[in-house]
Amino acid sequence: KVLKQPEVLPGALLFENIELGSLDEPITSGLVYIHYLPTGYADEAAIHLQIGEKIKWTLAIEPLTGRVDIIDEYRSLEDLRAK
Repeated sequence: KVLKQPEVLPGALLFENIELGSLDEPITSGLVYIHYLPTGYADEAAIHLQIGEKIKWTLAIEPLTGRVDIIDEYRSLEDLRAK
């Protein structure tokens, strides 16, 4: 385990799914690892969070820098690549 104990998301915040650049389908259950390398590279990913059906966010991880952008809507990894 990376963390000493599991972390719980606050309130009604839930993971909708996680897309990884190395996989064809989003992950909707189980454990997901996003690797960050010492060089600054990271796995390309889009983490989709939601509260209810109307409030959604995307955490977009850029693979070359490891930078995370917070987007206030659901954006698929394919959409993010097209920007």
